[in-house]
Amino acid sequence: MQSNKFLKAREDLIQKFKKVEFQKDKDTIFCKLKIPSADIILHQGKWFRYEEVKLNERKKFITPKASLGIQNINGRRIEIDLMMREDTNDICYNISFCDGQNIVYYLWDVAEFQMLSHNANSRIAISYKKYLEKDSRFEDIHHLSTSVKSVINKPYTYEKFYDKFSILNFRLP
Repeated sequence: MQSNKFLKAREDLIQKFKKVEFQKDKDTIFCKLKIPSADIILHQGKWFRYEEVKLNERKKFITPKASLGIQNINGRRIEIDLMMREDTNDICYNISFCDGQNIVYYLWDVAEFQMLSHNANSRIAISYKKYLEKDSRFEDIHHLSTSVKSVINKPYTYEKFYDKFSILNFRLP
């Protein structure tokens, strides 16, 4: 049987995740969303939180403990599901990148991550570490792109992503 302290810590984490809001800075065009083990930096005028589908209405095999939805002005969505191990307070995320109702890219068992939106379109770059893995991975998720021009649609390299993310993460609250 789980202790009350364990259950309280789990519930506190879930409530913190559900209440997270974008932190904006007037000196940049970016905003930051800070969730446990993750930082998300997106363009202020292009991305916003939306009312997510109730968890009991989702058709998933494993029920997440909490869910966070982000949408951009072009209708692309990112759904971040908080998953928790039953025997510990370890968390991981399942992240769906959606175009309309279609999931076009999916990451699962993500223990920690940093996400950054591209300037010109819906494209997202993410550096992440999977649960129980030592090495980080980097991906530029082009599946959400709304751009047809290859110049605008140019992917981030890991170095460019890391440099830009580090600068913005330092400047944003």
